Amino acid sequence: MKLRLSAALGAASIALLATGCGSGDGSKKATANATDKAFVANMIPHHRSAVQMAQIAGGRAQHPQVSELATNIIKSQNAEIAEMTGFARRLGVSTAGQMKHMSGSQAKNDAGGMNMSAAEMGMSMDPATLKTAKPFDRAFLTMMLPHHMGALRMSRIELKTGENPQLRDLARRIITGQTAEIREMTSWKASWYGR
Repeated sequence: MKLRLSAALGAASIALLATGCGSGDGSKKATANATDKAFVANMIPHHRSAVQMAQIAGGRAQHPQVSELATNIIKSQNAEIAEMTGFARRLGVSTAGQMKHMSGSQAKNDAGGMNMSAAEMGMSMDPATLKTAKPFDRAFLTMMLPHHMGALRMSRIELKTGENPQLRDLARRIITGQTAEIREMTSWKASWYGR
């Protein structure tokens, strides 16, 4: 009985892997337009930047709330990076380069179809400055708030003109999760450091 059950489970696992279950798009080639590709190309380095900031917070956060938020950002955004990296492979989108921290119109062309500046994406600051920032939590919140708002802007563009249903679903999840985190961070910043 156990052998038959193991064989059945093994066959089911192979069938699921063969159909691409869990990838969100089965064995079919993913369909996407320019917005979908730009969303993936820009959101992966955007998330990597948030993870970098959160990793610094792991060792420097002064408030337990910031430390917990940093842990949640690392976990959720690394999972989303893995999801988007799979899409990037299927769509032929390069993820080799990191988005540069630029300001002004120079970054517009680098947004690859999002038509946003680095500042609008919340990517005009250098996360490495957090390593020496004092007080750390205020600097972290001051950087992470516009960074999250940039993710919301990109996600809204994806929802407005993107066509891939899985990426549109991801954009909705980003909006839901990061809107809640923005509310928390705004409240903490006002409470701890004033408006």
